[in-house]
Amino acid sequence: MKALYLTIFLMGISVLGFAQTKDEAAVRQVVKAEIKDFHTNADRKRVYLNWWQLLPESRWVSTNLEGSVLFLTSDVIKKAIANNFMPPADSATFTFSNFAVKASGKVGEVTFDDKSVTPDSNIIYSHQFRLLERVDGTWKIISGGLHQYKPQ
Repeated sequence: MKALYLTIFLMGISVLGFAQTKDEAAVRQVVKAEIKDFHTNADRKRVYLNWWQLLPESRWVSTNLEGSVLFLTSDVIKKAIANNFMPPADSATFTFSNFAVKASGKVGEVTFDDKSVTPDSNIIYSHQFRLLERVDGTWKIISGGLHQYKPQ
């Protein structure tokens, strides 16, 4: 009987230890939806208005395989949105893996790997991150980044 209680207790602890909180699940969903929307929606301004909250400290940084770095401040992102200077939707397909999510209070963070396949069959692997903040009860992305890599 003690063994049964111990087994149930240990199973309960393991479930609690690995369960995502409601906020962490919501943060993860926002990031997945933003990426899908970014790849499929031609109205880039709406994509940013839906998923992002641009703050003075907001940043986007990305690197490509050649080592080029793109570093955007919130002012640059706002100007790009206002002037519709955004990359076109590309209908890429993508697969996420290795999600790590943390949310506490008003702040959330996500890191993950992405494998995107462009319409012309190029495969792009990247490590990505997003920082989020709860704004009026809704999770919004405030900063992020994408770092391309070649798998080993």
